Amino acid sequence: MQEQEKAKTAQTNNKSSLLRHTSRFSRAQLAIIILVFAAVGGYILWQSFAAGTPVSSLEAEQMILPAGGSVITDANASGGKAVDLSTNGSATGSVNFASAITSLTITARGGQCQGAPQMVISLDGASLINTSVSTTSWTAYNATANYAAGTHSLSVSFPNDFTKSKGKRSCSRDLYLDVTNFYGNVTPPPAAPTVSLSASPTSVSAGQAATLTWNSSNATACAASGAWSGSQPTSGSTSTGALNQTSSYTLTCTGSGGSTSATTSVAVTAPVIPPAPTIYFNPPSQNFSVGSTFTIDIRENSGSATVNAVQANFSYPSDKLTFVSADASASPFTTEAQNTGSNGQVSLARGIIGSLSGDQLISKITFKVNVAGVANLSFVNGTALISSTSNQNIIGSLAADGIGVYTLQ
Repeated sequence: MQEQEKAKTAQTNNKSSLLRHTSRFSRAQLAIIILVFAAVGGYILWQSFAAGTPVSSLEAEQMILPAGGSVITDANASGGKAVDLSTNGSATGSVNFASAITSLTITARGGQCQGAPQMVISLDGASLINTSVSTTSWTAYNATANYAAGTHSLSVSFPNDFTKSKGKRSCSRDLYLDVTNFYGNVTPPPAAPTVSLSASPTSVSAGQAATLTWNSSNATACAASGAWSGSQPTSGSTSTGALNQTSSYTLTCTGSGGSTSATTSVAVTAPVIPPAPTIYFNPPSQNFSVGSTFTIDIRENSGSATVNAVQANFSYPSDKLTFVSADASASPFTTEAQNTGSNGQVSLARGIIGSLSGDQLISKITFKVNVAGVANLSFVNGTALISSTSNQNIIGSLAADGIGVYTLQ
């Protein structure tokens, strides 16, 4: 019985010892895993923060190689190529920095032969890295490098070549180079301005106006040129005023990121004048956008006949258009007898002491577009053009007068 008790006690002690060894082995493994992740995480953080913003790079195959240096194909290298320095020597090259740098990284690997190849990195003659390249896979080697913008000279030296050619285990100590990257604390350049400029409508009859609308971003000031001029706000709209020829408008906006221009044009066509005598709309048709205002001319053409009074009555769709104003300040009919507009009806009556002939302005009518559709304007009963000699209406049928058809979109 005592021997059995001793055997059980020995088995228990052995199990406890095994558990203790197993526990210590697990902790060792855990420590290794933590170190690996810390190293990987540290490298990633260095690349993200210490390295900074890429400024420039120099591929090893772009450098001047010494005797014993050659370009090789390597699928794992940057661009699929690398350099093999098989004998002592230095690869050199020039690199331009658009802005100051604060660090560099060179990717290298070593061909091992009774020791690792030594790598010496110099920039403008100053040694930045002097290290053994003991890894056979591509590895990044980093250094702090505070250099101003401009052209600089990079040198990569291999000083400890060694070759073993005798025996069964012949080998060659080589230094393999890939790419050198340079980093700095680069402030992104300010965004360039953007500008849009449009005209509505893009085609008008002579004497009509269009509206210019523009917007910009990343701009602090805008200037107009072409058919308009002067400083303009960075966004806004304005009327071209009455146009008598096709006109081009340019807006240049500037900001800390430079200047950008936009151009638009308005085509001007000769007015279509119905045969005399008549009263008509100018332009007779055009496209206008919902929410905008537009102005049309009410004109008369008596041909060679002389007239001294005019009555222009016309209808408009009040659900699509809102009457805004009637402006006869530019009309040669200087005496006003009637000037009203509302509820789908406009009535204009004007005269002159003396007489007129030919094509003349009666009034400029401005509407606001309410909804999309087609707005038909037509003259109605009471419209008349009075002869200065007979005091009679010289317009025959209203069907011969002009009509206006406007697309609202």
